[in-house]
Amino acid sequence: MNVVEHKNPVKRIPCSEIAPHIHDEIVGDGACFFRTLSKAITGTEANHYAVCVSLIEFMLHPANVLAFGRLLRQSVAYDIYAQKAVTSHINRSRLYSETTWSTEYEVFVAATVFQ
Repeated sequence: MNVVEHKNPVKRIPCSEIAPHIHDEIVGDGACFFRTLSKAITGTEANHYAVCVSLIEFMLHPANVLAFGRLLRQSVAYDIYAQKAVTSHINRSRLYSETTWSTEYEVFVAATVFQ
């Protein structure tokens, strides 16, 4: 009887070998999430507020507002209530402030926008 050894064709590479080795200082003013996105996308964290505003505009866009309204409040069924839920979140989180913290919703929106 012959024994055949099957080898896994998938090469396993440690994450440390394939992950980007970028180490950079980001200003810790509360807007570090938006600053990090700005640095990754534009090469400078100076555009962090523009990144934040673009995410806000994406959330408020009529094609997206119902989805994000439902994400914020599961009972939202109509665009007008979704618009209110999203606007309420934006105001409550003070997203128009240049030093605002992000929430899980902004992380989700950024993942959707920038894929």
